[in-house]
Amino acid sequence: MSDKFSERAEDFVEDAADKAGRLVEDATDKAQRLAEDTAAKAREVADDTVKNAKGVIRDLDHSARSAADSADEYATEAIDKVAAAYKRNPVKVVAIVVLAVAVVAVIANAITRRR
Repeated sequence: MSDKFSERAEDFVEDAADKAGRLVEDATDKAQRLAEDTAAKAREVADDTVKNAKGVIRDLDHSARSAADSADEYATEAIDKVAAAYKRNPVKVVAIVVLAVAVVAVIANAITRRR
């Protein structure tokens, strides 16, 4: 009986070792698949983030160009209007410019005193 018991115990140990080995292999395979899936998803997220950032930069660049073009157009129109007004009445234009400079100086002085 002791031989049968020893033989069964040996079979049980071998079977348990085989099952443990398969469990470890399965767990390792599953962990590797999860790691690969996670890495793939991380790459997708990174790619999407880069793509979105590039789009935002393109939009900002376009907006900046539009703003610069608008400012340039406004400044050109303003200079043309001032030049035309100066041709009609130079004294009046000089007086308005002097008054505008004085107003800006007063505002700047008030702002610097508050600080």
